[in-house]
Parts: sequence; structure tokens; C-alpha cells
Amino acid sequence: MKDIFKSKLFLYTSSEELQVVYRVLKDFFQSSEKAYKVISECPAVLQKTEKQLKETLNVLLEFQIQPASMEINPKVLVSDADKARISLRFLKDWGLSSADMNKIIHRDLRILSLSGDTSIQPALTFLESIGTSRDKIVELMILCPRIFHRGIGDRLIQKYDICQKLGINFHSAMRYIMLHRTERVFSQVEFFREQGFSDEDIVNLFEKEPRILAKSKGDLKVKLQFFTQIHNRSIAEIIKFPACLCYSFKNRILPRLTILKERGFPDKMNLFYILAVTDSAFRNICQTSDRISPH
Repeated sequence: MKDIFKSKLFLYTSSEELQVVYRVLKDFFQSSEKAYKVISECPAVLQKTEKQLKETLNVLLEFQIQPASMEINPKVLVSDADKARISLRFLKDWGLSSADMNKIIHRDLRILSLSGDTSIQPALTFLESIGTSRDKIVELMILCPRIFHRGIGDRLIQKYDICQKLGINFHSAMRYIMLHRTERVFSQVEFFREQGFSDEDIVNLFEKEPRILAKSKGDLKVKLQFFTQIHNRSIAEIIKFPACLCYSFKNRILPRLTILKERGFPDKMNLFYILAVTDSAFRNICQTSDRISPH
């Protein structure tokens, strides 16, 4: 409980108020330890009256938000009960399961304070208008719920336009491209141009492996130089297997290619064959018992 004392909110909370919140949480979680844990990790819950806290808990239970989810992300308990009910009702009516809503809330609590009609619906309408399947929309909601915040809808359209201009399949790339600013996307495009990739090459890279958008230019440059300058790999081979740019340089790329080179294996062994196989399969390839990290 000592962590509670670090919060300024504790200083403005009477012992009676603290006991009320503690008692409600203890009864709900059936554990004094869990009650203390929630209060220490989310002191803002102390601002709730007994009635407000119970109302919020009841709303979350109504939509089958699991106590385990609340324990993992206790800030959910600070949500306004009425707003949370409206948001959860909207999501449920749209077709999301309780399991889906648990995952969304785990990633972004702010979804509980959004208006379905003015914040969430515009993004849903746009995604449906471009032929996005329900399953794909649910996947995007879970992975990147912030795109459904008010004002983000314009950004969603902007990212779609970028994909159209670059020739990238938006539905394949959206879960990655939505996580990055427009400037970053264009910056990545320019970076690959500087490395000798044609626009068509770049489109193929992003199409096959959208995770590249999340990689820093420094990380990508080290890998590209290692492949092309030290191991004489062609851009064509990298485009064929762009996932090679997503593996850890320190833990997988460098040790695996170094071991193969030391053991006299030909430089032109397929990159996919070298990097994508499991540790045990790689050991069989090079006949070594050395530990190679799978990361």
C-alpha cells in the first residue's frame, strides 16, 4: 500500500473516503490485495464516490468486461458510467463481442468516453464505404482503437489516399500505416529511394511487409548495408523476402549469417531459408549446438 502515499490524490482523500473505495473494490474483487493494487496503480479511483464507483463497475459487468481486465488496466474504473454505457452499447449493437470489447479497452480506455454517433460511426462508415469487411474492421479496432477518436476520421481518409497514391493495398497495410504519421510514411519512401529502390520496389516492400513502416531508418540502413555490401545480396532478393528487414540485426541476422560464413556455407543461400527457420532447424543447417536467439 506504500505506493498509494506517492499520489497527491491520497493527501486530499480522507480516511473514510479511502475506506469506502477500498471496501467496494475488496467486495468486488474478493481480495484485499487486489483492492490495494488497483488503488495504488490508479489513485484517481479515490475521486469516485461509492455510488459512482458501483455504477461504473455495474456497467462494465453488464457488458461482460472481465474483472481481470479491470485489474490489469484499473484506469477503466475512472470512466463515467453513463458515457461508458453509451459507448459499450454502441459497440455491442454494431456487432462486437464481449471478448473484442475487453481487448479494445485493454489498449485504449478513451473508447469508453467516445460518442458512437459523432466519433466512432464516421470512421466505421468510411471503412465500410471502401469495402472493408467486418472482420477487418474489428481487427483494426482492437489493434488501433485510437483511429476511432473524434477528428481522427480525416486522418484515416488521408492514410487511405496515401496508399492509393503509392499503390499499396490499404486493407493489407492499414493496421500498420495507421500507427504512423503521414510524414513518417513519406520519409520511409524517400529513404528507400535513396538506397536505390524504385517506386515499384518500395510499393512491393510495403505491400508484402507493412511492418517495415515501424522500423527506424537507422535500423533499416544497417541491415541493408549488411546484406548488400558485406554479403552481396541484391535488392531483388530483399524485395522477394522483405521480412528480412524486420528481424533483429543483433540477435538473428548478424549471428546467423556470421556462423554460416565462418563454416564455409555459400553466400547465396536463400535469405528466407536462413532467417525464417526455427532455432532447431537452423542448428541442423549449420550443425552447431550454439544458442541462436529466436528474436
